[in-house]
Amino acid sequence: MIRHVPDPVTQALQVVRGDIDVASTIGPDQEEPLRRVPSVVVRATPAATTFYILMNNNPDVGGPFANPKVQQAVRYALDYDGIMKIAGPGAARLAGVIPTLMPGSLDPREAAKTDLARARALLKESGLAAVTGKFQYSSDAIQFGIPTSLIAQKIQADLARVGINLMLDGLPNVTALTLYRAGKDQFGCWGWAADYPDASDFLVYAPGRVVGKRAGWLPSASPAARRLAALADAAEAEPDTRKRIAMLQQFEHMMAQAGPYVPLFQPAIPFAHRSDVAGVTYNSVWALDFAAIRKTA
Repeated sequence: MIRHVPDPVTQALQVVRGDIDVASTIGPDQEEPLRRVPSVVVRATPAATTFYILMNNNPDVGGPFANPKVQQAVRYALDYDGIMKIAGPGAARLAGVIPTLMPGSLDPREAAKTDLARARALLKESGLAAVTGKFQYSSDAIQFGIPTSLIAQKIQADLARVGINLMLDGLPNVTALTLYRAGKDQFGCWGWAADYPDASDFLVYAPGRVVGKRAGWLPSASPAARRLAALADAAEAEPDTRKRIAMLQQFEHMMAQAGPYVPLFQPAIPFAHRSDVAGVTYNSVWALDFAAIRKTA
């Protein structure tokens, strides 16, 4: 029997009571208390998923966030250490949009670091008198045990420190997803989970591809966008593994300079199960393998 229990706290309570055998999406806050329960086993596995900020590159939608200087200012204004505390144990900082589990990803040590002075300087270089906007997000979404609302509040507070003022517009998940997929988000925070276990699935961020269109970013936007679109096509078609990895990493480096995104982190999937249950493993692409789960007593 599979039960839909969206609240991670409720899942944790139910697995402690024995009402359920496996809690597949507990939250980071429940991990440590559950580890102290003898009848419960707690585990975590990295997820092939990228949490990221999207800024719409279409001036008609993005407004000030279509300005490349503002996009870079956002990158340096964030308190990444604080964001990682929300992400929880096992999460990894990302330097690019490809998760660390896949060949072609960048070393997390290359990820952008907080630099408020640089962020303020970039805003000044943008020539804009004020940078304000609407931050649309799924107010009821909990991904990998992480409430999107907490991340949104943190990002809003971080950007306010350098003079970027966002109005939070939390929407029901269905509504927020519809706007995001239609390319109507001015500023948003989303995640892309691997559809299949290969880095090419994350080329969706390239100009003109799925996420690129959602960000209003087409190859015609700039010479850099055209080069990135061509590089994504070439990397996808490259049969030589070493050459392909090098091209993917080049794609990542170029995206950091020209893309309307800010990669945040790769989450970990915390899950728990009763100690008398065996075979519980979690894969970030196909989730739980129910056929392998069995009771031992």
